Amino acid sequence: MHKTKPYVIYKNVVYEAFLRVKANKGSAGIDE
Repeated sequence: MHKTKPYVIYKNVVYEAFLRVKANKGSAGIDE
């Protein structure tokens, strides 16, 4: 069994993206 848990990495990526959207005042990068 691997010590690296894929779902943990996925959660971190999603969380980082969420923080990025929050930093953009809710803009997901679609409106430029």
